[in-house]
Formats: sequence, structure tokens, C-alpha cells
Amino acid sequence: MGQSLFLNPLEMVPVLISYVIISIISLLLIYKKKMNRKITIIILFLSILIPGLIFGLSMHPVFASQQIFIFIFNITRNPAMISRILPSIVIISIVLAVFVVSTLIFGRIFCSYACPLGAAQELISNINFKNKVKKSKYAVSLPNKVTNSIRVTFFITMIVTSITWGFALFSIINPFKAFSIFQNILNPVVLIVPILILVLILISSIFIYRPWCTILCPFGTVAWLTSRFSFFKLRRNDNCTKCQACEKVCPTSEAFINSNKSRCYLCNRCVEICPANAIEFDKNK
Repeated sequence: MGQSLFLNPLEMVPVLISYVIISIISLLLIYKKKMNRKITIIILFLSILIPGLIFGLSMHPVFASQQIFIFIFNITRNPAMISRILPSIVIISIVLAVFVVSTLIFGRIFCSYACPLGAAQELISNINFKNKVKKSKYAVSLPNKVTNSIRVTFFITMIVTSITWGFALFSIINPFKAFSIFQNILNPVVLIVPILILVLILISSIFIYRPWCTILCPFGTVAWLTSRFSFFKLRRNDNCTKCQACEKVCPTSEAFINSNKSRCYLCNRCVEICPANAIEFDKNK
């Protein structure tokens, strides 16, 4: 995933199409209650493979958001650049707006299944480890106040450094670039740091549910703010017996009745475990 402001729209199209297809398929499966663990794992693998490894993540909402802030820095320093940069920024802004609007309608469906990094973390969380790491004293559950403080601080810092100094803070810890192995096969040195960051995230995923998504991801911060207002959510219906089975398996504690679902990744664990078929992906009634 490059950091150039001069995007080639043709490079964005394949990965964006793959995002849309994966998201739509996932939404339909969840809505029809056809999603299960095996299908989930298949979709997660496809997300890692297609938009990730094959297309090299040529476009991602995190990349889009930072480019807009860098654009502001550039035109304030050199207004003459606007004619050259504006077409790319308009495209980036439209794409980013679509991502944000999708969270307002369907919640975090992109983060859940279409984002390759999110898919990799979710995949690890679905592994049944033979050792007792997953549910032992070594498993880590970070308080919401801690994760929210870190993510907001990082997001604000990214905005300020981009607009004030034109400094691409995210590019320093860009784990998404690790997926562009085939695109950088002749220059593998540029992937050393991204791959190390990605490995660290994946190892952390053994102990923390989606550590990148819940702690640092800039788009994850936006989705955390917007998805609480989403039109469609996983909701309990009148069949609920209040057995609390869903609450016990939810990795983000979003299965509680009064939860706003801002951290719900539509992992479907609650739907699968419910003995009364009382959870459905539905609009607010």
C-alpha cells in the first residue's frame, strides 16, 4: 500500500470490488442466519488472500484518511498543488465516505470480514488452541477506558502531525503494507518493519481479541464512533430467555441487552450459541 497522493484509480478498483463482494456475501449470510464457524473461516481466508495478498491492499480506509490530512498540509504550504492532487483526493474522499456510511447502516461489516488485517486477527481468535492460553490467566482483557484512550490519542496525534507537519505517522507502523509481498517482490527490504509489526499484532491476537482494531486502528476509531448508530445490528428478539449464553461467548462484551454495539464485529458467536434462536441481524424497530 503506497503513500503517494497521486493515486491511480485503476489500481483501486479491484480491491474495492473485492471489499464490496466479501461484505455483501457476509451480510447476506448473517442476515439469513447461514453464517457458521466453517463459513466464517473460509471468508476470512478469502479476505486475506484476495484484497490482501493478491491485490496488495492498494486501498484501505486507514490509508484514505491519512492522505486527506496530508493533502490539507500540502495545499496550505503550496496552493498550486491543488490542481494536481485534487482529483486523487476527491476519489479518496468518496471512497472513505462510503466506508463510513456503511458503518452507519450495517455496523462494522468491513472491519469484520473484508479487511485483511481484521480477518487475520479474527481467524486467530477462532483457533482452538490445545494449550490453555485462550482462557487462562494469560489471556488479556483490557478495560474499555484504556483502549478508548489509546485509540483516540493515536487518532488525534495522526491528524495533528499530518496537518501540521505533513508527517505520515501511520506509515511508520503500517502493518497493511506487509500484505503487498507480491507487489514488492523485487524490493523486500521495505516490508521488514511492516511484517514485524504484523507478526506482533498476530501474536497479540492470541491473548487480546483484535488488538489492532480495538487499540490503534484509525478507521477502527471512526467505526467505533459511528457504528453505535448503525441501522442494522445483532439484536435480541422476543424469543430471548435471558440465559446469558451470548454474553459469555461475546469477545467484546457487546451482547448485553443495553449495549450500543459500537465494538461489535459481527463475529456471530452469539447467534451460534443461542439455544432459543433469539438473536438476529435486524434494523431498529
